[in-house]
Amino acid sequence: MADKYYDPTATGADDGSSWANAWQTLQKAADNAVSGDTVWCSDGNAPETLLAKVDFDTNAGAATAPIKWIGVNPSTHADDGTLCVVDGDSTAPYCLDLLNAADYGVLRNFRLINATSAGIHVGASCVRWVIDNVECESNGSHGFWFGSSSISGYVVTRLRCNNNTNNGIVNMSESHIYECEAIGNGGYGMRSYNMSVFERCIAHGNGGRGIVMDQGTFPGGSIINCVIDGNGDNGVQFGANMWATVRMCRITNNGGWGIEIDATGGDYYEDLNVIVGNTLGQVTDPSSLLRRGGHSLETGADGYVDRAADNFTTATNAQLRREEYKPF
Repeated sequence: MADKYYDPTATGADDGSSWANAWQTLQKAADNAVSGDTVWCSDGNAPETLLAKVDFDTNAGAATAPIKWIGVNPSTHADDGTLCVVDGDSTAPYCLDLLNAADYGVLRNFRLINATSAGIHVGASCVRWVIDNVECESNGSHGFWFGSSSISGYVVTRLRCNNNTNNGIVNMSESHIYECEAIGNGGYGMRSYNMSVFERCIAHGNGGRGIVMDQGTFPGGSIINCVIDGNGDNGVQFGANMWATVRMCRITNNGGWGIEIDATGGDYYEDLNVIVGNTLGQVTDPSSLLRRGGHSLETGADGYVDRAADNFTTATNAQLRREEYKPF
């Protein structure tokens, strides 16, 4: 187990042994870091622009010794939440591609932008990662894309996928998506195919639906204490034959239904939600599959009577952040 270093502006030996001799490309760092290493990552205030995606496919961590990738402040090298920027430069299909059993990793404090497809892509058989305090923005398709249903064991916290051309977060794995946001994406805010939990998330102002759960290998999941507001289509949509729960959410002012059950089988439950102001109506359930707890507020009126005081949505929506909303 060792500390290693990445900085694209370093000019030393390029062996990762110190800041002076830091690895100068993220691909070289990914090819050489081994189980138990912590790779401290600075963009040197001059982020690396990629000619190709960075493949994490050489070495794996272990349950007790993951490979950690931690962005730091380029001026002080402190782990203070400063994001290490990696720029796809409208050339690389992904900024980061997690592949081929490169299991057990931690990625924290990164900003991944301008890939032609996704900021982060996760391929088959790459399991057990923690993603924390990461931004995927302005990518040509999705922000964060789990590309296989065989992926499992991801914990994703403070992931912000905003202003991507298609969907914000596409999750085909069994994962816990916690305190994440998807704002201003061209398609869906968040989409999941398997047993996943969305908790304390924001899906706002996306061109399509807010949060979608489709049928997968293990169809089902939960949406808990989320804000799903102002999206162009349905706030929440469930695909066919699932087992799913929506509780303690604000589902407001979306361009379609608040909740749509697009299914002929399965079991669905909702309670303690505010479902108001949605254009087509608050809930549609043609096959009568939705069980309701009886404690939700449901009306066609605007969900935010005093929007300015609530500070959830401003005139420009620019101040929409999770710490500004008031969960139940």
